[in-house]
Amino acid sequence: MGCCITVAGVVTEWATGADYGYCIITGGALVVSFGSMIFAKVVKRNWDDGDKG
Repeated sequence: MGCCITVAGVVTEWATGADYGYCIITGGALVVSFGSMIFAKVVKRNWDDGDKG
């Protein structure tokens, strides 16, 4: 859900001709949100931290 909202922000800024700085900041947030999602889905699943009981 958060990734979709961030993508909508990037598209809105691009469509309205926002300053490059704002587009870069929002693009960075997009990278962070997708990176967190990938970490949670792929890496954390294989991480044996001993919580399974």
